[in-house]
Amino acid sequence: MSRSPATLILLTAATMFTAPASAERFEFQSPSGNIHCEADDDPEEGGVRCDILEVDQQSFTRRPQDCDLDWGQTFFVGAAEAAKLACAGDTIVNPDSQVLKYGERLLIGDYLVCYSETTGLECQNTRGSGFALSRGEQLVY
Repeated sequence: MSRSPATLILLTAATMFTAPASAERFEFQSPSGNIHCEADDDPEEGGVRCDILEVDQQSFTRRPQDCDLDWGQTFFVGAAEAAKLACAGDTIVNPDSQVLKYGERLLIGDYLVCYSETTGLECQNTRGSGFALSRGEQLVY
């Protein structure tokens, strides 16, 4: 299957960052380093996964019975699927990943956007489903 070049674009009022044309995946993190994300620009199976390292109080405490792995720190939203809290046994934390500065937004393809604010990081698809993460609260909508 042929894939179009990545269309990951970081927009701010003053600067624009474009990922390499051959990129299918792009890693980024919050300025605090507490939230690390990986975006995949595949319009059918792609999405954004974010791992949050530290929380004051975990918003999701009920682990699904079928989850034998880590629970409560991995969030995912896809192009065509609702956002969810994921059961994960790995991490995508990369301290060398690009920082999505406060006030910046990252467009992933034409179906996802992530915003970085001093209040946290939020990612949403064009269907209105997404997640908002901060040390104080984690929401899936």
